[in-house]
Amino acid sequence: MNDQCASRLRKELMNKGDMPIDDIRGEARKMGFTKTELKETRKILGVRLHTTYQGYFWCLEV
Repeated sequence: MNDQCASRLRKELMNKGDMPIDDIRGEARKMGFTKTELKETRKILGVRLHTTYQGYFWCLEV
């Protein structure tokens, strides 16, 4: 796991709450993280996927 990726993802989700997947992936791509790194980090942090009429979102388990 990429510690920097985990740190950034945790920080973003704690500060902003639920975030659209496309926004998270776009930011991760800009920072140089791969889709695989992001997926591994999501599993380790216990990030939950949920859907609404607005799309797919990630959030931290509380």
